[in-house]
Formats: sequence, C-alpha cells, structure tokens
Amino acid sequence: MVGGNDGKWYRFHLTVQVATDLNPAVVDSSAILLGLGSLRKMGAEIAVGDSTVFLKAMGVSVRLVSWSTPGAPAGLAGKKYAAMDPSFERDEAPLPSKEEIARRLEGWSFPEVEVKLKPGAVRPRPRRPYACGTVEMVAMEMIVENLEKAHVVRRVSRAEVDRLEAWVNPAFLVPKSSGGAVDELTVENVEKQYRLVIDARGINECVADLPAVWKTYQTTPNQCISEIPSGPIHFGSVDIRSAYYNLRYSQDSRKYFAFSYYAADGSVAYAIHDKMVMGFKGSSFLWGFAAHSLLARALPEVYRSDGPGQVILYVDDILVWSRGEARCARIMELLTCAFEL
Repeated sequence: MVGGNDGKWYRFHLTVQVATDLNPAVVDSSAILLGLGSLRKMGAEIAVGDSTVFLKAMGVSVRLVSWSTPGAPAGLAGKKYAAMDPSFERDEAPLPSKEEIARRLEGWSFPEVEVKLKPGAVRPRPRRPYACGTVEMVAMEMIVENLEKAHVVRRVSRAEVDRLEAWVNPAFLVPKSSGGAVDELTVENVEKQYRLVIDARGINECVADLPAVWKTYQTTPNQCISEIPSGPIHFGSVDIRSAYYNLRYSQDSRKYFAFSYYAADGSVAYAIHDKMVMGFKGSSFLWGFAAHSLLARALPEVYRSDGPGQVILYVDDILVWSRGEARCARIMELLTCAFEL
C-alpha cells in the first residue's frame, strides 16, 4: 500500500527485473544505472504508470526503460542474457563423482573444539535442574537416552562429576507445541515434541572470546542474497540436521559441558556432552569454519567463498542454485554424499 498525491492509498504489484554485470553493456549507450542508495539521496519518486522517476534533488524527470525491451538504448537492446551473466559459465563446470569426493575426504575429519577459559575463570557452583512436571521428566530421560545412543552425550554419576570437577549446567525441556506433548511419548517421537535446552551461561561467561576473524565464517543474509544471480534459476536447500553435533569437544574440554536433569523417577541425574551444543558461545562460528573446510575440500567446483560458486552456506542451511534442474539436483546429491562421508 502506498499513498498517492491525491491523498488516497493504492495497492499494486511491482515487478522489477534484476540483472548483473551490466557495466560492459552500457558503456556505449546512453543508459544510466542508479543504485537504491543514489535514488534515495536524490529523493526519487517513481511514477509506475508513467514509467518515469522524478529526482527531487535535481528537479528533473527521467524516463525508465527496461533493459530487455525493444525500446531499450542501443547498447542494451538485443543482448542475450547468457552473454551478460557469467553465472552461465559456472553451470558448465564439470562435477566430480561420489568416488572422487570420497578420495578427497580420505583421512579428513571435522576439527575438535577446544575450550580456552578467560583469566580468573572458576568452576560454577553445581546447580539443581530446573523444576518440571512428571511428563517432562519422562521425556527428558528419553531424550538423554537417544543422545547417548547417538554418542552425543554420556551419562555419568555424581561421583564422576566430582572426580572430573565437571562444570554442571541445568537443563530443561521446551515443548515444540504450545500445548505441550500432543502424542503419547515414545523414544521415536519425543524429540518431535520437546527440545532439550542447556542453560550454558556458566561456561559462556568464562570462555575466552574468539578472534574476530572467526566471525568471517558466519555468512550474513545479505551476503547470501548477493551471491544469487538474477534470471530464471532452480534452487535447492539442504538442512544439516543437528549440524553442531558433527563437532566433538577435545578430551580436556568435555568436562565443561556437564548438565543436570530430573530423571523419570524424579532423581537428579547427570550427563556430559562429548559433542558441541548449539548454546555454546561461538558455536555458529566454529561450525561455519568446519562446514567451509569440508565443502572447500570436497566440492571446490561449486563452492568458493572468495569467488563465484553455486553453493551458499548459511549456518546449518545450504542453498544450491543452477540454471538447470538436473544439475541443481546433482549438486544436492553430492553435498549430501560429502556430509555423510
């Protein structure tokens, strides 16, 4: 909805054609390209019906011309999209086989996460778990059991906690439905109904900050969007389930990630995370570095952080694009293969 000069409000749909690498095409033409920043500074008012834009700062009206229409300036008219967009060349690069990816990753593994404490850090006083109901106690024990089977955590006794001088963080469950559990709880469906949350403030306040360069491995949404070319395109998305669990804490660091919870019988129980938890300080940067390392080694043909590619990494979501549907599907298949290896 926009306000018109007559004081009324109007609803309309605006279709905008976006193109990349137009500079060579406009060098010999009379076309002028203005970015959004320039339009804002000039106080631009776009009249959609008249295909003009009024620039308040200059006091002039400028005709809007579509770069792909017959009425476009001579330097733009008749240009083929493929000739103006280098992304077509990326679609022609050969893709590796699954066997080649396996060879590239032979002997490679995700790096271990090592915790470095701030000067003066001290072990927090062990705390009881957060209070919860009987259903949550049963669900918690099921979730911990599933995590132990997946080698993500290991249950320990209170004596083991004391021997290791483990840092104990209280744990609780958050229902994924506002009404709590909706189905009868089983080990198969419990994680669809509840999410385990660790109050990691005790360790996060004591962990030394990562150098700023680690943040470069956490891609921003704007950076992701800028990598996507314009024009007809096929997209695919790969969501790495429980991505952070791919990273294992070093042997000396695991004691910092114990947690307490109420077991099904109401007793206080303890477990230690062997693999990285999402709430750990800097976990997104550590995962970003690890995922980047894997993709750069396994699929350099389509993944590049310093140049054009067809794979965009955003935390635990991976976006794939291609001009062709078959190639897009093939890249997704190779991505899945790389992470499964």
